Amino acid sequence: MIHGPERLKHWVKAHYLRWVEDITIDALTDDMVASLLSDLNIPGKIMEFWYNPLGRLATERFVRERLIPLASGASSAFVENLEIVLKVAGDRHGKRYLIHN
Repeated sequence: MIHGPERLKHWVKAHYLRWVEDITIDALTDDMVASLLSDLNIPGKIMEFWYNPLGRLATERFVRERLIPLASGASSAFVENLEIVLKVAGDRHGKRYLIHN
């Protein structure tokens, strides 16, 4: 069971950010961004039917400067999750983001 601040972060990730319109990653605290990024480390955590708002909230700058560089030397589970996030972000921006190996 999730307790304290982690419970609130989980609720914000799983429920609140799903319905908020016109918000970007820039509006979140560093702690909340870190929480969203930490999901990338969990194998199978980010799937098309499980909601992680990172891709929907990511600005083009965030994708270029923060997300894509994370792929370098990352585990296969991390890269798989990151590819899902990048697809969602790409759909939002009308682009296709690729990870260079």
